[in-house]
Amino acid sequence: AADECSSLLLATEDDLAELQDPDLVSTIRQQQKRVLEFWEKNWHSGVPLKIKRLAEDPERFIWAVSIAQTRCISMQTRIGALVQELNMMIPYADMLNHSF
Repeated sequence: AADECSSLLLATEDDLAELQDPDLVSTIRQQQKRVLEFWEKNWHSGVPLKIKRLAEDPERFIWAVSIAQTRCISMQTRIGALVQELNMMIPYADMLNHSF
């Protein structure tokens, strides 16, 4: 559930009001807007039903993105002259979210 995730992507306006860094608040709002715009653009009436069911509403999509982001690692790599940003999904990264 959204209340069990600490991702700032799920931060409410009240949560953002508690932050003392206006640049961070601005960045979070931009990311929230970007994810919402992606959902609005790609989850239209013409999308196959099996895809729509993955995120029936924007809140569920934003939650799913925030969960995926907590299990991804980003890094910059160079291949010859090409510098590329890599986003890698690390399946066992989820283990860090649990105590044993």
